[in-house]
Amino acid sequence: MVYFEANIFGILREKGVISMKKIFGKYLIVCLLAVIGQIFASVGGVIGIVSPRLMYDGRPILWQNLDSDSADVYIKFFKGERYNFFGLMNGEDTSRVYGGLNTAGFAIVFSTFASSSDKSLNMESVFIRQALGICGRLEDFSKLLDSTEISIGTNSSFACMDVYGAHKLFESGVTMRDPFDLKKVPPGFLVRANFHFTNPQVADKSYWRYHRSEALFASESAHKKLHNHIIMKQIARDMASIAVDPGSLSSDGQASAPPAGFIRTEHSVNQYNTVSCLVIQGVRPGENPDFSTMWVILGEPICGVAIPLWPATSQVPLECQLSEFSLNAFFQEQKSNVYYLTNMPRSVDTNALLALRSRMDQIENSVFVETRKALARWREQSSYLQDMIDFQMTTAAFVYRSLKE
Repeated sequence: MVYFEANIFGILREKGVISMKKIFGKYLIVCLLAVIGQIFASVGGVIGIVSPRLMYDGRPILWQNLDSDSADVYIKFFKGERYNFFGLMNGEDTSRVYGGLNTAGFAIVFSTFASSSDKSLNMESVFIRQALGICGRLEDFSKLLDSTEISIGTNSSFACMDVYGAHKLFESGVTMRDPFDLKKVPPGFLVRANFHFTNPQVADKSYWRYHRSEALFASESAHKKLHNHIIMKQIARDMASIAVDPGSLSSDGQASAPPAGFIRTEHSVNQYNTVSCLVIQGVRPGENPDFSTMWVILGEPICGVAIPLWPATSQVPLECQLSEFSLNAFFQEQKSNVYYLTNMPRSVDTNALLALRSRMDQIENSVFVETRKALARWREQSSYLQDMIDFQMTTAAFVYRSLKE
């Protein structure tokens, strides 16, 4: 095992935020909350929003690692009241959407935490479906917050962006009406993980995941521009915890050698109950919202491959729908091959994972390259929709067919 020193607290101490005495208290709280958190069924996960000034192509990013007790995730097309949209689904209840992108280029993801006995569990997902069908701008979203009758939990955070240069994070409570504006955040990114600063006494095992995600974004953007591929490969798939850092997957698709044996993915950014990853890549001001791209991994990020989707096509590839022949079903099958110890169901075989990722990375890298070429081509064309539909369908089929070979 390669042990990871939790230097986040050291950074906070250097900045004068907490004293050395409080560091040990914070560390103890994290550990205790991690144990207590197992009593509850957590929903939501980790989300992030990244300023276009940090991105290599000047286009903003929304990110979500969704946690759930149900591993069945898929994409569904909806005809909304004002805008059509692609929604991330979790289970068969189509009244609930867990993140998505609409044809106006408005995108939203959320993170929350609630106990399994909470009757308002996942009402945020009902609200998200409503927002994607109505909102074209963040001003629309703010108005909807004021008028909606849907009950939103006290521990919820929503990250949103539109094609007019607005990128904000809303927290339930007082800052729902006074959101965090990414333009006013010096680091250029915001992260939340099942708790927030409006209600700071609320925290669970995701306290560590929040700091780890924040540190990864800070590190990756310190010396070079961020790439959406980096977010999917290195941040969404990160398996470091308080106890161990097994190494992450590099941006070129080559996996660094993890420690031999098994590690628990229990408090990491990618953890055992992470069921999907969304990385929504926006457009520059003035660009066609049709080119906003919804990248999705329909399974635990370390066991899946990213697929690009565009709501303008109005068509969801068969491989991204709910069926036994879907990418999600295949990724769940692959997950069972790396999480196979019945006495340690939250522990992954790092050697088996390295072998799995070797093949998956080759396929995923080719998808990234071809998608970049396709988007560049469409931006120069007046008629691109049929090409976009064909590319989306053939790419999903290519990934599924290649993985099954």
